[in-house]
Amino acid sequence: MLTTCVMLKLVLLALSVACLRPSYADQPNLPGSYACSSATADTSNTSAFKTNLNSLMSLLEEQGPRNNGFYKAEVGKRPDKLYGVVQCRGDVSAQDCAACIRDIRQNLTYCRNSKDVARWFTWCFLRYSPQKFFGQWEGVTVGMQYENATADKPAVISKGMNLMSQVTFEAPNQPFMFKTGSAGVGHNETRYGLAQCNRDLSKSSCGKCLTSIAEIHNGWIGNRSSYTTASYGCLMSYNRYKFYFNYSLPANGAAPTSASHAGLQISLVAATMVFLLLLIPRSLL
Repeated sequence: MLTTCVMLKLVLLALSVACLRPSYADQPNLPGSYACSSATADTSNTSAFKTNLNSLMSLLEEQGPRNNGFYKAEVGKRPDKLYGVVQCRGDVSAQDCAACIRDIRQNLTYCRNSKDVARWFTWCFLRYSPQKFFGQWEGVTVGMQYENATADKPAVISKGMNLMSQVTFEAPNQPFMFKTGSAGVGHNETRYGLAQCNRDLSKSSCGKCLTSIAEIHNGWIGNRSSYTTASYGCLMSYNRYKFYFNYSLPANGAAPTSASHAGLQISLVAATMVFLLLLIPRSLL
């Protein structure tokens, strides 16, 4: 029979192991690409524009997480009317989605005198413009990122391309136009992929957007083991480690069932403690 001392040591060991498990903090929300129109200080600094922009940002920050990570809105009257959209990655919880949008709001200094702005972070994308762009695929690729990329062998590259072709093909038909996947590439190694389109696009436009990015991948990525490419309408990511969170998307397209990643971590620790404490004989408590 285990003594109370031994049991407490096991509890502490379980806590230390649980704390070493990957959490949302291990996959931080980092700033990515941005795109700004030419600075127009004479117009973008008008009080009407500032008022509309603040209202739009507040609306996107409030409603985006409440609407499964996607929301579009229009605010004000011409010539200062603004159209905006926000979209969080399909595996990100509402809590982390809200945090990402706040991060973007605080990191628009590069574009403070622009009226047409797009900003990408790891977990989300936000855009606003005086032109109504909803539902349009503009065929523009904005930026690429390579995160600690290493050189892959030809056989690994081939399997990785097949994986990305698969998620690209399947994403447009998913409830959130979001798809992840993985593939073994030999020597106990795995590659992970993700494809997502803005949800105001049609399935056809989503497919065209992802296909255009896939072509860029095939032509420019070379033998890199990780990359992310984003455009106004879609994004694609590939890596040698699992960079996306666990999630569950119902077939009817309802909100993801994953809890906030920080909350999930705490729940795992608490459950471990309860389970182990139940093993302690009552006479020893």
